[in-house]
Order: sequence, then structure tokens, then C-alpha cells
Amino acid sequence: MKGHRFRKRKKRVYPDRCIEGVHYKKINHAVYKYELLKNIDFETNIFGYDVNLEFFDLNIWGRLTVKKGYLSDGPSGPTIDTASFMRGAFFHDVLYQMLRMRLIPEFEKDFDKYRKISDNILIQICKIDGMNFFRRQRVYYGLRIGGRSSALPNNLM
Repeated sequence: MKGHRFRKRKKRVYPDRCIEGVHYKKINHAVYKYELLKNIDFETNIFGYDVNLEFFDLNIWGRLTVKKGYLSDGPSGPTIDTASFMRGAFFHDVLYQMLRMRLIPEFEKDFDKYRKISDNILIQICKIDGMNFFRRQRVYYGLRIGGRSSALPNNLM
């Protein structure tokens, strides 16, 4: 195309975003990058636990609710915070927090099983939200290789 010029587009900054059903905003905090602005739910395959805390709930039928005001560091590791990763990152942070707090599982022998379930939930949500196959595979293997220490209960580190 002779004479066609590409215009450089201005990058838009959105202080409050809604991506894939996740309303969040970027915050200035020493540890966390995002704050959830509306509750989000997901049906997990973690049954039999009744967890009710200020910023998240997990009912006995496996419904996980992350509540408004929950703070997250977003997608962790050497990755980019993209739309297809945000919702999964909020749920994954909550699931790993429950593992660290020993809310799930009750015994150490099931720790790796529930960590794998948490990682699979993240990948499932990322797939629903449009993350491509190759990136999902890199995220999953990165979690399996380097994520264990982030989920360990504090007294087992």
C-alpha cells in the first residue's frame, strides 16, 4: 500500500476496568497491585469446605466468591498482566491464600492435590477468558515448577 502511514495510537489509561466480568482498579500499594471492585464467583471442584472470611467465601458445594475489596498482586512471575489473566489471578490468589492459612486441605497429605486443583482452576478460567493454548501451558508449568513455596502454610516454609 503505497503512501499508507500508520498512526501511532495513544495508549488509553483506564483507572477502573471491567475485563471478562472482573471489575478492578490498579492501586498504589507496597505489595498489591489491584483491588476488586465487585464480587466474582466461580464453581470449583473443591467440595466439603465451608470457609467464610471477610474477602472470600467457599461453600460446601464448591462455589468460590471473591468479595469486593480483595487485594491481589495480579498475575505473578515473569508474565504480563493481560485481560485473559486477571480473573484467574484473583481466584488463584484466594485459593493459594486458603492453602497458606490451612483452610483447605485439613491435612498435609492432601496439600499437593489441592495445589494442583488450584492451578487447574486458574488455567480453566484463563481458557474461558481467551488466553491462548501456548501461554496457558507456560503459565501452568511455571506454577507447577515454581509455585509450591507460595502456597505452603507459613509454618512449613
